[in-house]
Amino acid sequence: MSITHLLYLHGFRSSPLSTKSRAVAARVAALHPNVTWWCPQLPPSPREAMALILQGTAAWPADHMAVVGSSLGGFYATAVAEARGCKVVLLNPAIDPARDLAKYIGEQTSWHDPAETFYFAPHYVDELRALQS
Repeated sequence: MSITHLLYLHGFRSSPLSTKSRAVAARVAALHPNVTWWCPQLPPSPREAMALILQGTAAWPADHMAVVGSSLGGFYATAVAEARGCKVVLLNPAIDPARDLAKYIGEQTSWHDPAETFYFAPHYVDELRALQS
């Protein structure tokens, strides 16, 4: 079975502009130009991130798609694989992000551009816990 659709999910404070996601995108484009590639900018809300991901991949054939997730993206990738029944590759996945990210509540900067900020709200920790259930 061949993969025709590949989803890449970045980690907390990361983006599609990260070195890792750009390297994977370039490799996929060079070696597998017919594969549909998507690396969305994930919103800070886990509920909104999962809604975006599931909506964006709803028409993808689960038996021909795969998801790669790094860090927090690995946590989301696990949830996507469970929901869609697709293949998954995890790169240093977040195991308990509700616990680990609770200390990051407040204004955050993006790794690729420290001038870019976002707010990680307290209820996002609860949204992460809900995804673990």
